[in-house]
Amino acid sequence: MSDNNNIQAEYRPSKPNPDLKSLDRLVSKWKQSGGVKGEITYEWTEGGFFLIQHVDLESDGRKI
Repeated sequence: MSDNNNIQAEYRPSKPNPDLKSLDRLVSKWKQSGGVKGEITYEWTEGGFFLIQHVDLESDGRKI
């Protein structure tokens, strides 16, 4: 089992998978309206390996 841990620890990609580029269109602030009001923001983490979603919404007077 320790061999698997060593393999995983050694593999560290230097740049994100190119397929993640398709998510670039989400990176921005999005205003929500209708039954839910507020804003959703998407941004990349440093290095571009992960996309973060920040949510500031309200539904029926309750903060989500």
